Amino acid sequence: MVRVLNVSGRDPGIAEIVPWFDSSHLPEHLRPIALEIEGAAVFMLAALHDSYELEAGLRKLLEAKDCFVRAKIITDQDNNQTKLRIEDGNG
Repeated sequence: MVRVLNVSGRDPGIAEIVPWFDSSHLPEHLRPIALEIEGAAVFMLAALHDSYELEAGLRKLLEAKDCFVRAKIITDQDNNQTKLRIEDGNG
């Protein structure tokens, strides 16, 4: 879950992005990936003033989170396929 929930007083564009970093809806094995990105978002929100650049950076970070979560799903699928081939004696 996003550690910085209080976005009152923040630019509306930035406040709108923050909830999308929440990872509580993800399966447990995907959360560590999302939490790393969430941590970066929390850091940036604490360190930087609201600006168009912060909003753009958060949007790109959110896109990166989605990509990394999908990459984790692919990695897990590949690892499961490799494990099945080894167990079947075909690896």
